[in-house]
Amino acid sequence: MFLVGSLIQTMILLNDDSYGFPSYQGTLLAFMAVAIAYTGVVYGARVLPYWQNAVFIVHVLAYLGYIIPVWVSSPAVSHKQVWTEFANEGGWSSVGLSVLVGQLAGISTQCGGIDTAAHM
Repeated sequence: MFLVGSLIQTMILLNDDSYGFPSYQGTLLAFMAVAIAYTGVVYGARVLPYWQNAVFIVHVLAYLGYIIPVWVSSPAVSHKQVWTEFANEGGWSSVGLSVLVGQLAGISTQCGGIDTAAHM
């Protein structure tokens, strides 16, 4: 929960560079996050399944709201172009090396988390 306090402090610092945090404020923010989670789980246990369903629907709609404009506005190319044509616009020594370097961004997102195996 200390991470939650640090994230809140970071968000405040991004908006106001001149604000200085005393040490105890991060602890108070973490305690506040614990209190909110505790209250929601203990006292909201009856409505939690309905809340989860509502949040799931919001996630699906947000995903569609993101993916549909990207899909509609993307340029159309043939399947042959997608799977057989590669570009070496980064100045690497070969197209193969350029492709491997291009894959690093996608691979690195799968290597950093504790739940990596669940996403594979």
